[in-house]
Amino acid sequence: MKKQSLFPAIVLVLILAACQNAKPAWGEGEFAIEIPSRTMLVEVHGHGPIAVIMANTMTGSLHAWSPLVQAADPERYTMVNFAYTKNDLSSTRRDVSELSAHLVSVGYEKIVCAGGSMGAYACGTVAKEPTTVGLVLLAGQEGADYAEVTVPKLFIAAEGDFKGEMELQHQYAAEPKAIKIFPGAAHATALFATESEEELVNLIMDFLAEIP
Repeated sequence: MKKQSLFPAIVLVLILAACQNAKPAWGEGEFAIEIPSRTMLVEVHGHGPIAVIMANTMTGSLHAWSPLVQAADPERYTMVNFAYTKNDLSSTRRDVSELSAHLVSVGYEKIVCAGGSMGAYACGTVAKEPTTVGLVLLAGQEGADYAEVTVPKLFIAAEGDFKGEMELQHQYAAEPKAIKIFPGAAHATALFATESEEELVNLIMDFLAEIP
């Protein structure tokens, strides 16, 4: 009886293992994607399995998050910035929701939403999605409710900017949660341009590192 080669079976096992461990294939740099409501311009850094959506303030630049992007390990994180449709709450919430769904469609199973001000409020649209594994909320606007959101949450504000609102959101949010109040009055991502930059970046990166 002719002995059958094990080579094809071994190759198949290796291919399946590689597929299971592969990072989602998407790309890096600045490019356009199609979401249900429009064509969205995104800026992507890194190619890790954890996608981090960075939702801006109403007047903030896409580059306001640069210190965080530079500190992120590209093998662990895919940092995703994007341009809003319009600077209003309804549009930004839809943008974050559709971007998150797009990330899921291209293979991401773990998504963190980091938002500043209006962007923090927009992160609430994906807070309960099964693929959302964390929220970083800088000076979020009034009205957000995290009482039933069980993923890890990091609340951040400056002493003279939305401090009271963030303390209230943190107080009534479900565990796990943490809060940090920085000195000064810089609004949301403007904190990255203050003397607190290094401490802020380290705080967020330590938070992200706890995500399995």
